Amino acid sequence: MIPSSEALLQEFTGIIVFNISNQEFCINEKDLVTILNPQDQELKFNNLISNNEIRMGDIAVPFFDIHSYLRLHKPSHTDDTRILVVLIDEIKIGFFVEKVKEIITVDVKIIGDTLEFIPFKGLHLKGKILYEGREIYLPDLKEIAVNASISNNKIKIKTI
Repeated sequence: MIPSSEALLQEFTGIIVFNISNQEFCINEKDLVTILNPQDQELKFNNLISNNEIRMGDIAVPFFDIHSYLRLHKPSHTDDTRILVVLIDEIKIGFFVEKVKEIITVDVKIIGDTLEFIPFKGLHLKGKILYEGREIYLPDLKEIAVNASISNNKIKIKTI
């Protein structure tokens, strides 16, 4: 029987690693819808966010401040700032990160040797992934979305 930590990693096709307040965090590549660069001319950064929503063309996607949920300092936006849009329980949600660092391909052969998941519950975290001597935290985005009142019943993706 596969331990639950290995089973979780086997659900990952890849790990999107990003920085929040100079710490490494990650999400499952399968959950990623898109990465937006708020510096893009078409997005017009100042008009991108309003009423806790990110505008993606004519679609409004709920947005939350992941820094406040993880109780981390929110630095000023830089040229490396990105918006990750993820799919959680069929709801698209977005949040700012300081930088997207890399995508780690998950190969079942490296689980346990090079790549390990340590589950724990704490401040909106599922646990941490150990990879090449690094600790990469896995936020519980579903829990954060519930706390931010982003659900099928409260906020729906809507056409503008």
